[in-house]
Amino acid sequence: MKLLLRVIGAVVAIVVGLFLLQIVASESGEVVKVTTVDGSGEQHQTHLWVVDHDGHAWLRSGSPTSGWYARLKETPTLDLERNGERAEYSITVDPTQVATINNLMHEKYGWADTYIGYFIDHSKSVAIRLDPRPPEA
Repeated sequence: MKLLLRVIGAVVAIVVGLFLLQIVASESGEVVKVTTVDGSGEQHQTHLWVVDHDGHAWLRSGSPTSGWYARLKETPTLDLERNGERAEYSITVDPTQVATINNLMHEKYGWADTYIGYFIDHSKSVAIRLDPRPPEA
């Protein structure tokens, strides 16, 4: 019985450790705050990684079914807070840039991107270009 409890305890400790390491990995490096709006107008904040490429900021959804990305498909605009500054953007999904954005994310976030990649298949990622929205008149 003691052996079984030790095994269960070890498995729980490993699972908790992996979960905590995933949290640390996902919050390492430059993390931006993205605000999206759902169909009812409610705002949702998500912390994400960002890279710059070809004159634009880019985000990556690890899955085409993630909640924040689903909200963007409904309302293709977002508010992004980066380095203490907020700006509004329209989004453009560009499947031709997935490999490039994945490579840039890996270069920028290193071990954390590798670790997250154990749980998320980056080949199914969605590359999202941010286009600044002009100020409303």
